[in-house]
Amino acid sequence: MELQKARQDYFRERTVFYSTFPIREQAEKGQWNFNLKAVFCVGILGFTFNDYRSNDAERPKVVHRIKLKDEECRVFYDKLTYVYLEMPNFSKDIDHLTTRLDKWLYFINNLEEFHHLPELFRNDVVFSDVVKRAEIGNFNRDQLNAYEGSLKIFRDNYNVVESARNEGIRKGIEEGRREAIADKEHYAAERAREVQKEMAAKCKLMGMNVDDIAKLTGLTYAEISLL
Repeated sequence: MELQKARQDYFRERTVFYSTFPIREQAEKGQWNFNLKAVFCVGILGFTFNDYRSNDAERPKVVHRIKLKDEECRVFYDKLTYVYLEMPNFSKDIDHLTTRLDKWLYFINNLEEFHHLPELFRNDVVFSDVVKRAEIGNFNRDQLNAYEGSLKIFRDNYNVVESARNEGIRKGIEEGRREAIADKEHYAAERAREVQKEMAAKCKLMGMNVDDIAKLTGLTYAEISLL
């Protein structure tokens, strides 16, 4: 996303160039099937494109969405989208905003002139958050240092809590793993004991003496006598 107030030659070319970076960064090492995630390039312009024909219906439009298409105007690749907002073409006042897009366009166009957030935007957390971020952007050096200091304390405390939580999760997983192993070992021992008893019972039926059965199975004389 880029905010460009002054007209610039080759602005479209620049946005196309920039859009190649998030595409190339998706390349994976080793085997990769080239399945890409969608990339959106948004330009908020303080000027209008000057290459319209005199009777071009596109001239008064604010929002332009561009995709890669073939000669039949069919979308060839739907994961790359360029969105240009020509802000000078937006002329609605605050009393005539009908859609959420209208609100966003008005908000972007007038943010620098807001002395306080208009009533229309106050109950919307998204717009309130944008204003807070804009206020941070206007901090002087002392204010910015104080803000960054408080943010560092918050992040340090958050990191301590998260580290403790992750350590608790790790210990819980390790304890669960040990209990699972102990359960498996207990089950294996019990099963081995049952096999020994089954073998001893068969040996008794075959007439083998108790001494030989004990040596063969590892059972005690008492256990063999109960079979």
